[in-house]
Amino acid sequence: MGVLLSREHVLDAGRFDVPPWPPEPADLRWACDLSEWQPRAAEWEMLLGLLPPSDREAVHAMGAAVDQKRALVSRLMQRRAASFVLAVPDSDVVIRRTRAGKPFEAGESAAARAAHGAPNFNFNVAHDACLVVLAAVPRCRTHIPVCHRWRARSNRRYQA
Repeated sequence: MGVLLSREHVLDAGRFDVPPWPPEPADLRWACDLSEWQPRAAEWEMLLGLLPPSDREAVHAMGAAVDQKRALVSRLMQRRAASFVLAVPDSDVVIRRTRAGKPFEAGESAAARAAHGAPNFNFNVAHDACLVVLAAVPRCRTHIPVCHRWRARSNRRYQA
């Protein structure tokens, strides 16, 4: 049995040394399924309290409750990923956004990032239906599209 890298290239696990995933501590792939999470008021307020005021306002600005849940979980995942990779307390993490709305960690200096093996720590989050996913990489930009499987099936353009 091989490891499929692309349709044209298959590595034979017996002939090649395939490194275990993740190759680096800063290389993260997290997913959160919100389909059965129904937070009580106290839990919701406690989790909101972990965010800075600007993020709390952004979560409240979302119209529907499902959008608020995704926004809350997305922001908590971003802060935890940055805290984990850069070895700083969650409270010291500073998340800013580009003009296009892409989040990035703005609180650590370049020297501190390099010291933690993440000279260009980059992450992205995406959500669809009940899924919120995060991908983080230490050295380059990342993008993570997500599509819930029932939505993917209903949007097929062709039959296999």
